[in-house]
Amino acid sequence: MIVWSGRGILSFLVFLIVLIVSGLCLPKEYAYYGYVIASFLAGIFSWFIGIKWNNQEARPFIDEKTGQRVILKPNHALFWIRMQYWGPIFWIFGSLFLAYKSILASIISVVILIAYIIFEHTKQNRSEEQNTTKVKIKKVVAEKEKEKVEREERERKEAEEERLKRRLEKEDPSRFMPK
Repeated sequence: MIVWSGRGILSFLVFLIVLIVSGLCLPKEYAYYGYVIASFLAGIFSWFIGIKWNNQEARPFIDEKTGQRVILKPNHALFWIRMQYWGPIFWIFGSLFLAYKSILASIISVVILIAYIIFEHTKQNRSEEQNTTKVKIKKVVAEKEKEKVEREERERKEAEEERLKRRLEKEDPSRFMPK
């Protein structure tokens, strides 16, 4: 029995389809590598597509029966494991299949997997830092814009007061007096 939610079943289906196609395409002496190819491709698919699909924004809607606001978060999982986490699992299975034939190739594939996970983690940290920096920059720009508007308003009021003052100085109050 396979348990999935959302599009999580696609991880297994990609593995199965690639396994069948590689079994048909590879010669008999290399048929074992079909498991390796299927595992690696299913891992890559699950990792990238799982991140894309599971990191989409939640969608709010109003429940018709209760009238309450409900937020739907995307959840694409296979056996209660989110789709993107199946990527490293498939990659490890592929490395184990590869280790049976070639230890060196298996070690290289595990090193590539670890390096990629570290790269993604540092990239995520950098993007969070950039987002906080962008927020700080936006706040500073907004403050400067506010100061500029306040300064222009103050200068406009001062210019208006100065104009009224000059006007009053130029006026001759005796002009309204009868002669």
